[in-house]
Amino acid sequence: MTSGVAEMLLQSNVGYINLLPALPSVWAEGQVDGLVARGNFEVDIDWSYGQLDQAVITSNNGGEAIVQYDDIFLASVTDEDGNEVEVKKVSDDRISFDTVKGKSYQIQTVRTSVKAPSGLNAQKTDANQVTLSWNASAPADVPVKYNVYRQAEGGAMVLLAEGVTATTYVDQEAYDLMNQFTYEVSSVLNGAESEACTAVAVIVGSEEMIDDQDAVVKYEGAWGNWSEAVNYNGTIKYLQNPNGSETASLTFNGTGIEVITCTNHDRGIYEVVIDGTSYGEVDTYSSSTGRQAVMFSKKDLAAGEHTIVLKALNKKCDASSGTKVELDGFRVLKASAMPEIPEGEQGKVLTSETERVMLFWKAADNASSYRIYAGDKKVAESTSPYVWVSGLEAGKDYTFTVKAVSGTTETGLAELKASTLAVRKPAEEKP
Repeated sequence: MTSGVAEMLLQSNVGYINLLPALPSVWAEGQVDGLVARGNFEVDIDWSYGQLDQAVITSNNGGEAIVQYDDIFLASVTDEDGNEVEVKKVSDDRISFDTVKGKSYQIQTVRTSVKAPSGLNAQKTDANQVTLSWNASAPADVPVKYNVYRQAEGGAMVLLAEGVTATTYVDQEAYDLMNQFTYEVSSVLNGAESEACTAVAVIVGSEEMIDDQDAVVKYEGAWGNWSEAVNYNGTIKYLQNPNGSETASLTFNGTGIEVITCTNHDRGIYEVVIDGTSYGEVDTYSSSTGRQAVMFSKKDLAAGEHTIVLKALNKKCDASSGTKVELDGFRVLKASAMPEIPEGEQGKVLTSETERVMLFWKAADNASSYRIYAGDKKVAESTSPYVWVSGLEAGKDYTFTVKAVSGTTETGLAELKASTLAVRKPAEEKP
């Protein structure tokens, strides 16, 4: 072990033994024995989830041991016979105790806080539903809980669920018509909340375009790049002379997939494989140029994760002058449905934030648009049977009236009561 690595785990040059002073986040779990601190103390350290579990300090000379770690004054200190050792509190993060030459002392920490969870994953698993999963932020015997936050279509990040005890959560109100959600998760222990984990976004609309340049598309072989405005997002991948071994693959979550390419007089043939099953050969030849053409479509996959692989076969039909193939992108198809309105009601509030709410109502025949009123004031208008009503006050109750517009006539459709969320007080905010 180099001295630089050792100093990340133990320092003792300022008069005390500092445990895990600069632990890298990539070393979330570990164990080290035989580190030597000033005063001729030998130190063994065990940690997990980025926090100290225990340290064993062997005193080779005897004398006072001064030890620092977050909230170490709450830790238990015992000698090698299991007897409790008298400890002096220097500060919340520093203690001292007397040692006997040749004896070992165990420091068992008590977790008072936890770090943010890692590995957050968000997948659309059904219409109007997103399933989240993440890695635990503490051992199983630590009573950590999690708060889940959600941002809808670029709005405010709001608390969706609190006190979650599992490392999964199903958002059953991830309505498809909102198109995209972004999620965060924090850890909570003893009333203290960690910072949020890295946010993850998920598309929940009926389809999602994946460009040929997107990092989620994996290529094998010498694929080239071509830029031209007529292609999707202005780019396209190509193999001028494939040798038959090249592939392009995408792992996606959805119920269907379409492959977008450019057809032409010199184009060759792909084989399409989904989840290990071949769906045959697809010819990309055409007598004239076809931009952003759907060369393959599969719309009846089971909802969930799938992998599509395109194999460039170095084959062509008789009419083609070459075996060139191109890839412009993928269109991922997803299960989609409008929200359900409770029986006997004309609409519902889909979600509330501090300054806006989303309303949804039953569509009216022959309506060209809809107007939404709060009292006598028009606050929104929409051509669809749903709308964000923005510019509201936080922590306030509202009654909205939805009216269908046909020509110059307005007809009342629904009365919806909604409450905006209160602004979180500073003491309640995440650090």
